[in-house]
Amino acid sequence: MKVSVIVSTYNRPKALNVVLHTLTLQNYNNFEIIIADDGSLSETQQLIDSFSKHSHQPIKHVFQEDKGFRAARIRNKAILQSKGEYIIFLDGDCFVRHDFIKKHIKLAEKNYFVSGNRILCNKKFSAQILSQPTNLTDNYSYWFKKCIVRDINRFASLLTLPSFAGWRKWSKHRWEGAKTCNLGVFREDLYRVNGLDERFIGWGYEDSDLVIRLIRANIFHKNGRFYLPVFHLWHTLNDRQNQDQNKQYLQQVLEAKYVLAKKGLSSHRSFKKLYVETRYSTSAPNK
Repeated sequence: MKVSVIVSTYNRPKALNVVLHTLTLQNYNNFEIIIADDGSLSETQQLIDSFSKHSHQPIKHVFQEDKGFRAARIRNKAILQSKGEYIIFLDGDCFVRHDFIKKHIKLAEKNYFVSGNRILCNKKFSAQILSQPTNLTDNYSYWFKKCIVRDINRFASLLTLPSFAGWRKWSKHRWEGAKTCNLGVFREDLYRVNGLDERFIGWGYEDSDLVIRLIRANIFHKNGRFYLPVFHLWHTLNDRQNQDQNKQYLQQVLEAKYVLAKKGLSSHRSFKKLYVETRYSTSAPNK
């Protein structure tokens, strides 16, 4: 199955370098990398150009002008540029283990999206990783020691439970906790709900909105914990001045019944042509 890994980024080229490095080490080869760039400076473009010259997988740079935090919009633009049957959303400061994509594919199932979790790296350890990304390893003892000295906040998430475990579907209607820093979903299902809602500007809740609407469209939550964690590099908190507005949008979504994003994929000029070409259905109820 062809996979599109959509990596969102904004002016953190050193962190993106770590993420791209770990993606080049994957034991699954049929994937493309799409950088969803929310208006970074030229250093990010230079990094992507450098990786593109040596990567065995195609790398696309999808860019939009810097007009504030517009993660939903740039992810929609990346979706429209994607070719994969299955899409994995990943943040540009979350690096992965060598089997990350392969494990996402093992959990992939029609009528489900997969939500993984993250392991937090502290400030000091993150700085070490940023300076020497090639020193990363999948060795369990290495990460256990890092947990003991509190360089990471947990080790248990690295333990692997079976992909077919029945409990992974026990909370299929739960939207809380699912984040686009580690989320897998079929591309046709994103079209079914009109992608992310671009009314969410600034930090917060655009991923919650997406998964709520997926669940309403009968695309349910499958738990990826204890199977496909990501490591989240430390950073200062994002500007949250729009948090209250976004929270109001989310409350409106919870009180309503609609499935399609109010301002989603269909708001882009390229959508109509792509919709006709792929014949994806957006016929989910929009009450």
